[in-house]
Amino acid sequence: MANLSRVGKSFLKWGLLFGIPLIIYFAILVNRSPNLLRPISLAARFSFASLIPIMALVLWGAFLIKGWWGRLASFSAVLALFALALAGIWASGQSDALIMTGLLPISDARGYYLDANLLLENQPYSVFSSRRPFFAGLLAALLQATQRNLQWSLAILVLITAVCCYLAARAVRRSHGALAAAIFTMVLF
Repeated sequence: MANLSRVGKSFLKWGLLFGIPLIIYFAILVNRSPNLLRPISLAARFSFASLIPIMALVLWGAFLIKGWWGRLASFSAVLALFALALAGIWASGQSDALIMTGLLPISDARGYYLDANLLLENQPYSVFSSRRPFFAGLLAALLQATQRNLQWSLAILVLITAVCCYLAARAVRRSHGALAAAIFTMVLF
């Protein structure tokens, strides 16, 4: 019976470790309030240099905390950083060399997006994606899972990227310390 209690506590801890940061991540993305997070998210995307000292301090502080609470704080901080940048792109609706209206990809990503839609329509890939079919297949799976919602498919891709950056930063923290992990995260971001 004590073993079951230990398993239950472990399951709860890991559930909270993943659940709380994911709730923060998606809460930032679904927030459409112009006054609450929009100025921060726009700054995270378009004037990141002004946020570097603040975000570096937040990440450093989060990586300094040891144990389970440190994992929770640092994972939440990394996911929040990536969510703020994505929310900034969506809130701006701006176009640049890579993105049109804050959502639609223009360059290579456009080819992958078109081929993912071709795959969903049971059509063959174009020559573009036939050279590198895995990402178009992943994007097609995400589009299918989100009922062809490009915005949520992009949110999942950014989430995967943020989790990978967090795991790499945790490895850097173990070997080189909290400050190195914070700097590493900012460089990857």
